[in-house]
Amino acid sequence: MRKTNFLIVLAILNCMLSFSQETFKFRDISRYSVYTVREGTWFVPDYEAEVKNPMYDGFYNDAVKEFIEDYEVISKKIIESENLKGKEGRKLRKSLSAQRIEILTKYQPYFNRLKSRWHFEGIDINSPNLLEESKKMLKKLEGTNLVIKDLNEKDLLNKVPKKSVTFKKLMYLGDKTNIKGEYFLAGKIKVSYSYNVNDGTYEDQVLEGDKNYSKYSTYNYFKSVDGSGTDFYNSNIDVYNPYAVERKPKKLTADEKRIVSKMKTYKAEMTSLLDKIAQYRSKTKAAYEATKKGQALQKKVQALYDNNDDKYYDFMQLLDMETKEVMVEFNQVLKGAVIIFGL
Repeated sequence: MRKTNFLIVLAILNCMLSFSQETFKFRDISRYSVYTVREGTWFVPDYEAEVKNPMYDGFYNDAVKEFIEDYEVISKKIIESENLKGKEGRKLRKSLSAQRIEILTKYQPYFNRLKSRWHFEGIDINSPNLLEESKKMLKKLEGTNLVIKDLNEKDLLNKVPKKSVTFKKLMYLGDKTNIKGEYFLAGKIKVSYSYNVNDGTYEDQVLEGDKNYSKYSTYNYFKSVDGSGTDFYNSNIDVYNPYAVERKPKKLTADEKRIVSKMKTYKAEMTSLLDKIAQYRSKTKAAYEATKKGQALQKKVQALYDNNDDKYYDFMQLLDMETKEVMVEFNQVLKGAVIIFGL
């Protein structure tokens, strides 16, 4: 019963949170990369592993190691066979000697290649100290320890042993069809954008806690208002960009209503002047007069936000998309005409 009450309270709080946030709809979500977060167990580089930097990229390591193992076994058997007398002992030693020759023959190509690289100097394939020299050679072939934190990402992934780690990971959300309806910005997450030995983090890992991480990107969490749409994460959707999202019209103050009304008139005047100003390259009298009128009109528009850069953003939020487009085109054409006429 307590659990049920808790879930009800949680649902009410989530609902209150969604209505307390400003909501919006996405205009064209197909233009953006969207993600989800999943917790799972992933195979990632073991930052605490001991990794060697082998000679010759480790080409000879396995062969020399296998030779040592095989040769030690057969050598031990040969020594033990010395205690067996008579015909049976001779037969066993003959068989073991043949096995020894097979082992030497099998690994002789690797031995010869290493000799061609100036190893095993003065040592023959039948030398009594071949086993001891092979053990020394194996240590050289295994190389020295690598400093994992100094490895590039390619070597980190290819040379370092993997281990399984459970964490939350940012992943592509392939199906965007259910991103619909109204959303609100519910929070942010930090996501590691690379494997980072110093931070102990992995690529696309969701970073939690208060630790200071050095390599991460920030993603916004977009949550469906009524739960009918798919919740998702994104890093580059500007919720204040009217091209990206559609917001509910805000209630305007008396001064804001005056600005909107004025801009309807100025928009019509811009539209009527545009074609005449656009003829400025021909330097006609009509284009010159239209440019002068355009300058005066531009000052009227600037007066609506006191020609103040700090107020310009709020001013632009009051305008509809068509008015903004007309205003941008008008300013660009007028700028060219002013330069040509030297005004």
